[in-house]
Order: sequence, then structure tokens, then C-alpha cells
Amino acid sequence: MNNHLKLITENIDIQSLEYLSEGEGSNKVFKIKGPMIECEITNGNKRIYPIEYGDREVNKFMSFPPDKRLGEWEHPLTPTINRERCAVLIESLEKNGNSFIGTAKVLTKWVHGRIIQNSLEEGFPVGMSTRSLGTVNESNRRVNKDWNLITIDSVSTPSGPNCFVEGILENKEYIISGDLITEIAVHNLQKKLDKKGSKEISKYLKEFINDIGKGK
Repeated sequence: MNNHLKLITENIDIQSLEYLSEGEGSNKVFKIKGPMIECEITNGNKRIYPIEYGDREVNKFMSFPPDKRLGEWEHPLTPTINRERCAVLIESLEKNGNSFIGTAKVLTKWVHGRIIQNSLEEGFPVGMSTRSLGTVNESNRRVNKDWNLITIDSVSTPSGPNCFVEGILENKEYIISGDLITEIAVHNLQKKLDKKGSKEISKYLKEFINDIGKGK
């Protein structure tokens, strides 16, 4: 059975991040270090991440090869990772109490990684933010078992030290079926076309556009 999941993002308090540089000239390496995931506390978006799901997702994420642990510059509008927009590589995530301390290497040879490099060299810090799929129990605001960590992206500096952004496109739902992620609106359109054939394509396309407009 497919699970209807929402795209969730969580900004990390920028004051908790440390910016490191190693080497000189073209060999200089930039890294961002700090708590990347915090569990069992109410975060800025009024959500609580259970530690058992944090353990599960971090273990799964860190078992991926490096090309699956890439983070983009600014959150995209989809849960998929677009390598053309990647800017950081998540090198480590280590448990510390109910938090996971991470290190992200800035990909300075990549276009969007150079944005972060230039920002740090000019003294403008950048933030980090998790991107995931899942649902939330509205009665206690705890993230459900279906939580699925996608990656940790780098984002522009929030306007204040305690400023968090709401999850991007949280009103949009997705269907996960194996490794395939498809928007529900697309899925609904496909079901209708499979049932009725091409006779009423125009009508179904209009319904599809309306679904997207309503954020269904």
C-alpha cells in the first residue's frame, strides 16, 4: 500500500553551526559542522522527531555511498536530489544524546558549492536544513514511523538566530512506491486515463491542473 507523505524541511539554528577551513589556495576545503538532526524536542515548526526514527534514518542515510549523500543549495520543490544543484556532501552524522552532529563538506568545484564558498570567505554564514518525507501525528505533533530522511541541504542565512522556516510545500503530498516518488496529482491522472482511455483526456487534464492549484 502506498503512503501519502508530505515534504518536510527543518532549518538548523545557525548559531549552533561551526565553519571550518583546511588547506590553502586551490586545495582549501570548507566544512560546516553542527547538530543536523535534533530529536525528542519540540522544534521551531512545532514538530517532535522520535529518537528511534532518528537512529533508523541516520543509519540508513550514512550507509549510502557518497553520491547519495549530496545536499543541494536551497531546498528544491521536489523530494528528489538534482545533482546539478548540489553544493555539499554529508560526510558524517554522529549521535550525541538526542542529537546527531554532522559534518558537511562544501563542494567548491561545483557551481552551487562556490556560492557557499564565496559566502563564507566574505563572512556571510550559511545554514543547513534537513529535507525529508513523512507525516505528523496532529494530536501530539510527533513525526510518524513513515518519516524518511532524504538529505541535508545548505540554505541562506535565516533572518534571525531563532528563525525557522516552515516546511516547503507541506500542503503537497507524495506517493512512495519502492524507489519511485510520484506526486499524487500525477497518480490520480494516470488512474483516470488507465480506466477511461484517451476519450476524456481534456477533462482529466483540467482536473489535474485544478488539483495542482489546490495543493492536493
